[in-house]
Amino acid sequence: TKLPKLKYFSLISYNYTSYYDDLVCPLLHRMINLEELKLYLFVRRFDSIYIDGIQLYDQILIYTPRLNKFTFSIKTRVVNKNIRINLSSNENIQRSFIGKKYGQVDSYVHTRSTETKGECHIDSFPYEFEYFHDLNISFPGGMFRKVRNLMMFAHVNYVEQFLLKKYTHLPNFLNLYIRYESLAKITNNFTNDVVRLNFDKLKGLHILELFVGSQSFHKYFAFL
Repeated sequence: TKLPKLKYFSLISYNYTSYYDDLVCPLLHRMINLEELKLYLFVRRFDSIYIDGIQLYDQILIYTPRLNKFTFSIKTRVVNKNIRINLSSNENIQRSFIGKKYGQVDSYVHTRSTETKGECHIDSFPYEFEYFHDLNISFPGGMFRKVRNLMMFAHVNYVEQFLLKKYTHLPNFLNLYIRYESLAKITNNFTNDVVRLNFDKLKGLHILELFVGSQSFHKYFAFL
């Protein structure tokens, strides 16, 4: 059954789903008069490839001819066990958006050396969401004026890249979710110059496990 009266649709999920191809795309196919679409998704695929510009066009855009605004942040996590597939590089992902109805698109790819597992993140530019979750180690930096909620599980070296001002511009009133061990390493046990980091933008700091903060920790984040 078509949904001809639906003109605006937003689907936001913080959990990985394996039902993008079987449920999400068929649902969007019913929205034939859609004018604005917002997708924030984490997709898990097996024996498949990353979601790229060609797939978004073939699976969504050709079914929504009236669409004039498409805002998205989609991360694909691929695990290929039964077949061998050459997963796309970031350059290939970028090329897949050329010549279609997209504006500027940001992307980054992290493919394991075995090429059986990998992650790809694509998002419309400028980044329009208030949340940035599940950062991976290939994050290139950038400007995120609207981000208010940041959650990361990446290696501490790449977390530092996100939090250093010289790499990444973040807005005020940011909520940061991070492990205590990573935080201690980034700050050199809470002795590094806080001005070099984006901590002055924090509204909330959430440690992802139980911990007992040292005196230097409380002094370092006295502004919270």
